[in-house]
Amino acid sequence: MLYVTVLGEQAITDDATGSVRMRSSRTVALVAFLALHAGSPQARQRIAGLFWPDSTDAQALTNVRRELHNLRHVLGDEPALVVTSRDLCWRDSETTRVDVRRRAHLRHRAQGCPGRSGGR
Repeated sequence: MLYVTVLGEQAITDDATGSVRMRSSRTVALVAFLALHAGSPQARQRIAGLFWPDSTDAQALTNVRRELHNLRHVLGDEPALVVTSRDLCWRDSETTRVDVRRRAHLRHRAQGCPGRSGGR
């Protein structure tokens, strides 16, 4: 089980051992962005523009590929990250927990919002 902490100390940790797998703020921010838009594919071009607004399009896309490489290395075969040649998408899974997703799920439950899952 992986646990992604966005609120507080930003890190991706192994829940079983507590060992930190990644502390790169940019990589954790990418997971947070994708998790906050879970189930909705995000265009690489959009991510590049949001994360690297002062870079050329080519450099920003290179930066997206670098962060994606880092993220794939950390997540391994984790099914939560769905990657296509054009998009990145986060899907809640049984093996990864993201604190902002859990918080949103609890908030919706407390407000009595039906039809919302995402407690992963």
